[in-house]
Amino acid sequence: MLGRVISSTPSMMRCLGGRVRSPARSQVPSQVRPFRCWPALALAVMAACAPADDASAGDATPGDAAAAAGGPGSPSVASVEGGSIEGGSIEGGSVEALSENVDILYGLASIERYNPPRASRLFAYAAIALYEGWVHGLPGFETLAGRLNGLDALPAPDDGEEYDWAVAGLAAQVTTVADVLEGAQPFSLFELESFLERQMEAREAEGVASDVIARSRGYGEALAAEITAWAAADRYAERADLDDYAPGRRDGAWVPTADYGMSVSLNQVTQMVQLFEEDAAREVAESETLGAEWLSDRMLLTARPSTITNPNVAMEPAWRHLRTFVLGSPAEVEPPGPYPYSTDPESPFYADAMEVYRVSQELTPFNFATGHYWADLPAETGTPAGHWLKIAMSAARQSELTFPATLQALTLTAVAFADAFIACWDSKYGYDVVRPVTYIREHIDPEWVPVIVTPPFPEYTAGHSVQSFAAATTLTELLGDLEFTDDTHTARYGFEPRTYASFLEAAQEASDSRLYGGIHYPKGLLDGDRQGAAIGRIVAERLR
Repeated sequence: MLGRVISSTPSMMRCLGGRVRSPARSQVPSQVRPFRCWPALALAVMAACAPADDASAGDATPGDAAAAAGGPGSPSVASVEGGSIEGGSIEGGSVEALSENVDILYGLASIERYNPPRASRLFAYAAIALYEGWVHGLPGFETLAGRLNGLDALPAPDDGEEYDWAVAGLAAQVTTVADVLEGAQPFSLFELESFLERQMEAREAEGVASDVIARSRGYGEALAAEITAWAAADRYAERADLDDYAPGRRDGAWVPTADYGMSVSLNQVTQMVQLFEEDAAREVAESETLGAEWLSDRMLLTARPSTITNPNVAMEPAWRHLRTFVLGSPAEVEPPGPYPYSTDPESPFYADAMEVYRVSQELTPFNFATGHYWADLPAETGTPAGHWLKIAMSAARQSELTFPATLQALTLTAVAFADAFIACWDSKYGYDVVRPVTYIREHIDPEWVPVIVTPPFPEYTAGHSVQSFAAATTLTELLGDLEFTDDTHTARYGFEPRTYASFLEAAQEASDSRLYGGIHYPKGLLDGDRQGAAIGRIVAERLR
């Protein structure tokens, strides 16, 4: 189902109110292209993960993958009952509203300074709640109850009663997020709650009866009660009891790397969180409301306790014990394992470390920028998972996908990268591989410093590789190869928008960025690519 091309003329939404044409794909000279050829690798990854009996995949037409998710060319979504589908809208739902929703969630993860695994969990439960609030209003789509691990059943709407699914979906999501976002600052939920209130007011203004709105909100909250009870049993709250990890227990095991040029504050009492450019301060100060774009891309300045993981302590070592969403267990996508640890210059492990060192000495400006473009640091951004939600949303807008197709794509993508973090963390703490910065300084160059900060957890497999390929494979299975322009980091960091021919091309660049950054060995990246692709394929096959 992968590697198919759906012809489209992409456009880039710079704001909810208008579109501009996407820039032409930049022609990057071959000498500064990624070191690993992404099309060849993507095909190899897909071939390795494809079921042996999938003989018909090569005979499918470009519209097949899109039809499976209600994308371009899908008759099932074009004939949804009960409302028109024009410009991606259906009975109170629109792609533009989903885009604002993603912006708000992205901002929440940044404001609350969630680390990447925690952010993936937040996004997954939020997406599932929104989807379940809508699903009974979207003919052809099915509840995820009975298909997600531990979620056996959810309340059904009352027969014969009228519901507004937009209100039900948002009410389910807001209530779920409020529970999952434990210990949040009071302002963090403000915009999401305001979004729900605005949607209810808009629906009433459009003629939806007040009793229907009240009933819909009540139904959404009933859904949330079951979803949050399900979430409470995923072992997240038991992480401290499940943590039996200690660094440096053998030769070649991970040890803290914060002393290797790390430039982050270790003040765990008070830090300033700045989420906007200074010239936006007046606009915000004079406004009576906080816009979603301010929360996600520009502004909130506050003194508050830090929730960033101490860089001298392993991040979330018990995350591997959390209940998976779709995978039977992380063992279902177990990677082959790293090269045996060795300091012998003739060994594969040493050669891999030398490759990291060599690449760092030959970085082009494009490679250097790419390392930072995909860094997606917690507290400064909505983390890698949030970046992929933004990518999914950009592709949906630019390819003019319908609301149902976009909702499904966002939900399955969120589930895929949530499982990706659990599986990846199982590999990281199971294999417990030393980071390049430690090995290179001890055995190759004692003065070497990587381009980007090394995160505080073991190397194998690469988190960016696993979760990027999980998200990209899920999106490709659902929608095919869509060209899109990503402007996630344009407003805040000044990066030029980047245009990609497909989701897999973006995933490969995200994976390569960790080699450019000097924080992963090629083996951890390649095996991470394959592990993530397997997860994405499983999620798409079992949930769509």
